[in-house]
Amino acid sequence: MSAYVEIIFDNSDNRVPIDKEEIFLRRVIGAKKDQYFLNKKVVPRSEVVNLLESAGFSNSNPYYIVKQGKINQMATAPDSHRLKLLREVAGTRVYDERKEESMNILKETDGKVEKITEFLKTIEDRLKTLEEEKEELKEYQKWDKARRTLEYIIHETELKENKKLLDDLESQRKNSGDKQKQFAQEIQKAQEKIKNIQKSLKDARKDVNTAKDEKSVLTTEHQQLLREKTKLDLTISDLSDEVQGDNKSKERAEQELERLKITISEKEKSSKLCDHVTKLCVERRKNVQEN
Repeated sequence: MSAYVEIIFDNSDNRVPIDKEEIFLRRVIGAKKDQYFLNKKVVPRSEVVNLLESAGFSNSNPYYIVKQGKINQMATAPDSHRLKLLREVAGTRVYDERKEESMNILKETDGKVEKITEFLKTIEDRLKTLEEEKEELKEYQKWDKARRTLEYIIHETELKENKKLLDDLESQRKNSGDKQKQFAQEIQKAQEKIKNIQKSLKDARKDVNTAKDEKSVLTTEHQQLLREKTKLDLTISDLSDEVQGDNKSKERAEQELERLKITISEKEKSSKLCDHVTKLCVERRKNVQEN
């Protein structure tokens, strides 16, 4: 649901600044909309108000329709009131108000210009600072590039050295593998040698035990021969006393004594030989243990 009001203005004198003899102004009011149409085109309310004010129709000028009693009031009014009334009728009040608004706008504009000037000054200072920082940045980039170049050279050198070191380590590892094999062979030979030495030591221990047994037997025989010699010496002494005149018995006794001496000498040689063999076995065992 809506309603509208339309006014048709005669603009043959071009009072309204539109190049048409008739101007159609319509206002349509609906449930949700309030629209203005100028020559069948939608326009905002502010444009309509400005257009009417330019033609002399203003909200501040209520004298397009003269009410009853206003003429007598104007005739009896003082000059200052009539001057004010004439200004209102002529529409100069609107221009005064606009002038005041314009002056306020100019003041605000001057303030904004001053702020903009200060802002521009700040921007210029900032630009100078940025120029200085730009130069510093160029210098920094120059030295940073040199630094990165040096770092690359150092890195490349270290990489080559590390690669060479890895090659040397790989070569040493291969050589160490060969040496390890050689050490393993030497260890195996040493183990075999130890086995042979242990076997020789075992045989030497057997020889020592055998020599000890032989020495014990020879010692027993030597003691027995000494006892027999002592007994024979006593017998010879007795026989010498009893058969001093019997030369044959004496010769037999002397022969028997000589035989016993020879036997004792042989036994002593055998005993010395056993001692020598035992000593050699002990020395051999000692050398084996030291090796």
